[in-house]
Amino acid sequence: MVNSALELHKKMLPNSISLSFKGNVSVELVDSLLMIISDRLESIESNLNIRKKVYGVMLECLQNLTSHIEKNEVETNEEIVINYDSGSVLFMIDTNVDCYEVITANYVANEKVEQLVKSLEEINSLDNDQLKQLYNKTLKNKTFSDKGGAGLGFIDIARRSNQKLNYSFTPIDKENTFFSLQISINKNIN
Repeated sequence: MVNSALELHKKMLPNSISLSFKGNVSVELVDSLLMIISDRLESIESNLNIRKKVYGVMLECLQNLTSHIEKNEVETNEEIVINYDSGSVLFMIDTNVDCYEVITANYVANEKVEQLVKSLEEINSLDNDQLKQLYNKTLKNKTFSDKGGAGLGFIDIARRSNQKLNYSFTPIDKENTFFSLQISINKNIN
C-alpha cells in the first residue's frame, strides 16, 4: 500500500489539485472544501478568470449536492442485497495538463430522471448567447422548486465552463438512479 501511494504521488502533476470526497455532505463540509480548493487555486492558477470559473463551477456543484441529495430507503430482495448509501455523494476535482475536471455523483429518485435529462439536453443544445437568455428568463420567472432552487445551477455551470455538460444516469433499482456529472474547465481560455 505504501509503495502504491508513493507511485501515485509521483504521477500527480506538480502544481495541481486532486481531491476526492465520498460521503454525506453538509454545509460545513462544503465551506471547508471551498476554502481548501480556493486557497490551492490561488497558489497554482495565475489566471484570475480561470480561478473564478473553477470556483464558480465547484460552488454550484457542491450546492447542488447539498440541496438535491436523495435520502431514499433502499429496497432489497432475498436473492440480491443492494449495498449502497443513497444519502452519500461523490465530489472530485482534478487537474490535468489542459483543464480542471469537476465530477459529482449522487442518487436521484427515478421519477426525477426524465425531467433532469430534459433540462440537461436543453442546456447542451444551446450556445452561449442562448444560455444567457435562458438564465435571465429563468431568473425573471422566479419559479422555485421545493428545494429552494430556481433551476439556474446547471445553466450557470454550462455558462462558466463554456462546455457541454457530460452526464450519465445508471439505474440502480426501481426507486433510485445514480446520476454523475463531469465538467471540464479549459486552462487556455480567458
